Amino acid sequence: MTSRFPITHLMEPTLNSQAGHCHALVSALSRAHPNGAASCTAWTHRDLVRHGLSPSQVRNVFSRRGRHFQVARAAVGHLRHDQVVLSTATTSDLLGIHLLRPFGIRRPGSLVLYVHWYYPKPRKDRFLRRFFKRHPGVIVLAPTRSTVSHLKHLGARRIELVDYPFAGLADRAAATAARKPPTEPAVIAAGAARMDKGLPITVGLVETFADDDLEVEVRIQASPTHWGDVRPEVAAELARLDAVGYAGLNREDATLSDEEFRAFVRDGIALLPYDADMFRDRVSGVAVDALIEGSPVITSAGSWMAGLVEQFDAGLVVEGSDVKSWRRAIDTVREQWESFRARAVDAAEELARIHQPARFWEAIERLSG
Repeated sequence: MTSRFPITHLMEPTLNSQAGHCHALVSALSRAHPNGAASCTAWTHRDLVRHGLSPSQVRNVFSRRGRHFQVARAAVGHLRHDQVVLSTATTSDLLGIHLLRPFGIRRPGSLVLYVHWYYPKPRKDRFLRRFFKRHPGVIVLAPTRSTVSHLKHLGARRIELVDYPFAGLADRAAATAARKPPTEPAVIAAGAARMDKGLPITVGLVETFADDDLEVEVRIQASPTHWGDVRPEVAAELARLDAVGYAGLNREDATLSDEEFRAFVRDGIALLPYDADMFRDRVSGVAVDALIEGSPVITSAGSWMAGLVEQFDAGLVVEGSDVKSWRRAIDTVREQWESFRARAVDAAEELARIHQPARFWEAIERLSG
């Protein structure tokens, strides 16, 4: 397959380091580009340092506060002859494009939006109806059926479901299958420390471990948000965690690189007590990474991750936020560790097939016709 666009401008304004799934996404998409990575230019946050990407050029241009206008201006400047892919498309970015391109985007595939998740609100919905009507050539990709259905209802004409792209999953899944797992799994809470990701539940669980003199290792990544922020309520929970004094705690305050993160979530029990409403239609890269690395997942009922767990029977789903319920789930997975880990390994093989980056570009070619 060869793209009809000689140059693709892949814009990810929040990419400011090698850490996190923004970096993994841009890297995966650039390397899988149908014309080769040399045909792809990545546009990133201006603070991006040494990168592991492989496009022909990396332009560090976006700032935190001005990024939406900067994205719109850069996108409109390249839509006439090239292709622009917004890998984390937001309505704020689209508003700028809408204002700067009054006559609309009609050439199919010149602008591609990857909508990771969409939280419907009346004002946003009204704007998107106008946007899709003016810009019939825009291609929209999204990783969940409900997002695709809603955006199609709002008028998106060229739209398709594409599972979140990851690079190298097949090799990682094979390594997991060949690796001898530990006899005693660690309990792992990975990602930025946030209230909507269930930090109080995690801290409460550590308190129960200490009360019961449990000797299981607990890995908690207590890194700040993507922008380096630590909110007061998060700081209070982390202080409560420190006060527990649990001997088996392995607390990681740094933002981890891709390789470091994969090692962090490897061969344990991944704890994802996320807010079910906020993550009902929101893909979790942490959940996919955990299963690929041989870690069954315990997560909140009603979340996207719960569907993933139930699909492969590779973990447990917990209703509500009661710490005792979460503790019972952890104890169950620990007691049946070998069978849960085996199902996580089986899931990893299937996920490697589902999340191939080439599928992203193949969908664009289909929708560009």
